[in-house]
Amino acid sequence: MNKIVAYIRRTAPATLFGGAVLGSSFGAFAVDPVDFTSITSGIAFAGVVTGILAVAAVKVLPLVASWGARKLLAMIGR
Repeated sequence: MNKIVAYIRRTAPATLFGGAVLGSSFGAFAVDPVDFTSITSGIAFAGVVTGILAVAAVKVLPLVASWGARKLLAMIGR
């Protein structure tokens, strides 16, 4: 994990600068803006948010159940 973070810290400034140069709209680097409406129009963002929340719930639910079971067992003295 630390290697990944170190790599991102090393390469982030160059990546941001490269993106700024490629995305600039002046001088020799003038580019037309890219139109993503054909891609994004087919995505229902409410469905995406629901999916993300469902995955989060699936990951958290076993932890909550385990915590609750330990609390219940502690209350009855086991």
